[in-house]
Amino acid sequence: GYMDSLDMEGKEVLTVIGSGDHILNAVLNGAKKIDAFDISVYAIMLYYLKEAAIKTLEYEEFKDYFFDESCPNNYMIYQKLREKLRPEALKFWDFVYQNIDANEIFNSLIFRIRIDSTNTDVAIKEKSRISSYLRRDNYYKLKELINLCEVNCYCSEVKELDEIMSTYDYMFFSNIIQYQIDDKCEELKQAILRYLGKLNKHGEIKFGYIYAYLRSKLDKFLMFQDCEIEEVEPVDDFFDDKDYVLTLKKN
Repeated sequence: GYMDSLDMEGKEVLTVIGSGDHILNAVLNGAKKIDAFDISVYAIMLYYLKEAAIKTLEYEEFKDYFFDESCPNNYMIYQKLREKLRPEALKFWDFVYQNIDANEIFNSLIFRIRIDSTNTDVAIKEKSRISSYLRRDNYYKLKELINLCEVNCYCSEVKELDEIMSTYDYMFFSNIIQYQIDDKCEELKQAILRYLGKLNKHGEIKFGYIYAYLRSKLDKFLMFQDCEIEEVEPVDDFFDDKDYVLTLKKN
């Protein structure tokens, strides 16, 4: 949810892919170019599926397809959106649908976006609290903007982005930091220091997203003395505390 407060109009962005929502919210907020990376090619394929769905589906169809586990016309919806899939994603998803039962696909871990499987409306309302493109009005705004933004996806680890990088106004590394903090901490720190040189004037690296339940370990994630710590509304409102975003700025 922290992305909605940023001025991203006409900006260039580097982001982790994950569920694809960092990309989609950046597009919604006006980014003109996005380079996105993930260590998993499945994350890329999932983003391409969402991208094609947004370009072709009405809001209710998108909601049913991604949030309703018992969606009766799952394959029919896929047939509609597949026309807008990128070539590599078309090959991938066609193979999946031809060889795996659709219900098995949507109950698998590749679709990690459900919150309440018994109530689609509750699920999407909860999810839209942190991914604003899932609100109906924003969804249709995103449909218009997604064709205007250049999105490039790369299979790469966070510490090995030098070859794909150009220059950026924002970099978003989400919660990757929590998987790097022990034996890989110094490698990540050195990579982030290199990436600072790829920021445009007044650029920012959101190098760590820390969930509320990790508050007691927050000091472990403070790699840089001059980083800013921002409190944001928690992804999981089960906790009474805030989540945290760690930021390094160009100047």
